[in-house]
Amino acid sequence: MNCANCETLNCIKKGQNCSKYGFEVIENLSHEDKAFLTTAPTISGQKAVKDNRINELIDFAKAMDYKKLGIAFCVSTKKEASILSTILEKHFEVTSVCCKVGGIDKCELDIPKKNPDRNDPICNSVTQAKILNDDKTDLNILMGLCIGHDILIQKHTEAPCTTFMVRDFQTFHNPVGLLHSSQYFRKEKKKSK
Repeated sequence: MNCANCETLNCIKKGQNCSKYGFEVIENLSHEDKAFLTTAPTISGQKAVKDNRINELIDFAKAMDYKKLGIAFCVSTKKEASILSTILEKHFEVTSVCCKVGGIDKCELDIPKKNPDRNDPICNSVTQAKILNDDKTDLNILMGLCIGHDILIQKHTEAPCTTFMVRDFQTFHNPVGLLHSSQYFRKEKKKSK
């Protein structure tokens, strides 16, 4: 499959199935997965262009009848996590957990430290996941976690995860902006020469 470079988009225009899979894939989904599948277009289709990700998150969680949300965040996005938590607490019970939870120093895992004389804890996404699991969250929201750590937390949480914000300091956490940046493509073109 190479949908990103498809010129016809007949799946949208004509309802054509270009894959080897059919409706049986949807028929065999769990009850929860079917709820995700049907709730998502109901929420995003109603007001996707007019609304924002925060309201979409609230509407989706309410439609799924979630009561407890978890926020797993990078310490560098603590301010944003606090703001999001305050907003969500108006509608849900919220658990939030920082990436540095557990305070395990990097030297314990033979990871080089920037400053050997200073405490430098590792990001601990597996412990973040365990805390969210212990609190029995219904949905976990990822905020600014490093690539790799975001993968680990999704692997180890029992509740489903959604990404609210990715870590990218260069673009103020908006990496998709690079895909629309002619300056970025000029730099990449120079690198490839």
